[in-house]
Amino acid sequence: MGVRKEITKEIAKETGKLVPELYIDAIKPTMIIVGERLSMIADMILSPIEFLGIGKKRLIDWMSTSVALELRNVIDENIIEPDPVLAVPIIQQISYSYGHEHLRNMYAKLLAKSMDKEMAGYVRTAYVEILKQLSSMDVEIFEQFDATKVGKAYILLGHKLTSEDTSYKLDYDMMHTILRCKYTFLEVNLCIQNLSRLGLIEIQRDLAINNDKLYEEIMDLKEYSSVFEEECYECDELVYIKRGQIKLTYFGYEFMKLVQGE
Repeated sequence: MGVRKEITKEIAKETGKLVPELYIDAIKPTMIIVGERLSMIADMILSPIEFLGIGKKRLIDWMSTSVALELRNVIDENIIEPDPVLAVPIIQQISYSYGHEHLRNMYAKLLAKSMDKEMAGYVRTAYVEILKQLSSMDVEIFEQFDATKVGKAYILLGHKLTSEDTSYKLDYDMMHTILRCKYTFLEVNLCIQNLSRLGLIEIQRDLAINNDKLYEEIMDLKEYSSVFEEECYECDELVYIKRGQIKLTYFGYEFMKLVQGE
């Protein structure tokens, strides 16, 4: 903590020297605000570094306990040392993500699988790279899916130039369960797109779930109503609704089994 304060103090001190030299005649109001905030911003930027100082013992204790719990049903003969190619980056990422419970738990489960003789062959370094591209929010959204491969209902809201026009513009994904968590619709939408980009989920735009109630629940949400009204107001084109679903891909299903455990 002391080192971080000293670095912040030095940044503020040097910034105070630079601003007058750059704007002797007229200092722009926006730059005054920037100058005032530099110290605060520097403090925020450096704060994550404190997680690296959580202490070797504390980190090892947490990892050992977490991995031991995951391996509780594995016989001693099947517990092996993890491959350093996997273990080193996983441990490094746990130290970075220690403040994000869902994410660090996924890393710990992956580490445990790499120490299970019967499961180690299924663990790939690519899985570590995928986890590195997930935010804690992405992880929470991913966990809304289950390993039964049952899809989540969602609705596409699009435009048609005429009633005969079959082309459409996709604007919004809406899933009946995920929209009820603590994030906004747009935040969830970005997570869905990222999970799709990584090949963990598949957006099936032409395959609806045979359960009208799920779609009706979406339409009853205030988020849906506000978006639909906005689209009708801003666009002269015909607005239409198309039902679809979002499912785990086979890769996403296998990945989930490794990082979620039992």
